[in-house]
Amino acid sequence: MTDSETHKFDAKFELTYSQYIKDTMEGEVALQKELETTLGKEKAHKLLRDWTKKRTVRSMERFIKNKGIQIETFEDFKKVQDEMWNGPHVKHTHTSQTTDDKPDRVTYRVTECIWAKTMQELGAAELGQLTMCDNDFVSASIYHPKIELVRTKTLMNGDDCCDFTYVWKE
Repeated sequence: MTDSETHKFDAKFELTYSQYIKDTMEGEVALQKELETTLGKEKAHKLLRDWTKKRTVRSMERFIKNKGIQIETFEDFKKVQDEMWNGPHVKHTHTSQTTDDKPDRVTYRVTECIWAKTMQELGAAELGQLTMCDNDFVSASIYHPKIELVRTKTLMNGDDCCDFTYVWKE
């Protein structure tokens, strides 16, 4: 194989974001529901909550390290968030806008979320809230211990939006 050839595993293929997310989540939802059946809902949800929190911490720490992100001020955090919310991937998976931007707080209002849409279609919004949305709070504190997420609504729960308000606590 020459340097110009791509290994077959690295070849690109056409698939919509929606189909990719649905295909991925169908298997996860089936496993999550099997855990509920086998262990009972309470034990399964505790297991899922603990596991996804660990996964989120590892994933966020790796992301921050690999991207060379250093958050020393709230402005640093807002810059990272603005880049994420306006990045090419998120533009295909969410619709959002900044609705409040102050020196010690910023709010992003999300009105479309591919994860909420998919989990609702799969009849698994409660599991989506537990394994996805709830971990947004974990992610906030990993960026910096002074960052707190305040959220009162989620699309996953059937609300009209997700209101991500990040606050810099002195």
